[in-house]
Amino acid sequence: MIPLAAEYTLMAFVASLGVLQAGAARAKLWGLLFFRREASAYIFAALSIVGAFSWFFRVNRNIPDFEGGLAGGQQFLCFSAAVLLAIIFTILLSSLIKGGKGQSSSQVEGGQGLDVLREMTYFEAIRRGKGRKGG
Repeated sequence: MIPLAAEYTLMAFVASLGVLQAGAARAKLWGLLFFRREASAYIFAALSIVGAFSWFFRVNRNIPDFEGGLAGGQQFLCFSAAVLLAIIFTILLSSLIKGGKGQSSSQVEGGQGLDVLREMTYFEAIRRGKGRKGG
């Protein structure tokens, strides 16, 4: 039997992946998407969010704290870890899938912050930033 904290963390991770994909599709941050088509990102987002919550709440989760439920602090840590892992996973997977397929640094002018992810992956943006500084 999987501990409740691990199940909650997994649910939050999968749902966070969906939220990140929906947000990236809405903001047109192509460098963070797992898919080439915006519609695919929205479908993935809907399936992962609904699927994660459906899986987690498939049984009665109304467990008093003294019987092994999650205390507030533990729930906060599990949720924070899940979101952080989802961000890292999104950056890594999107960069692996689309690595080298974005526009080259010389083709993309301007844009700072998250705007650069409209044209390239996170790691391409890091390389571009290092190239600008000359180091």
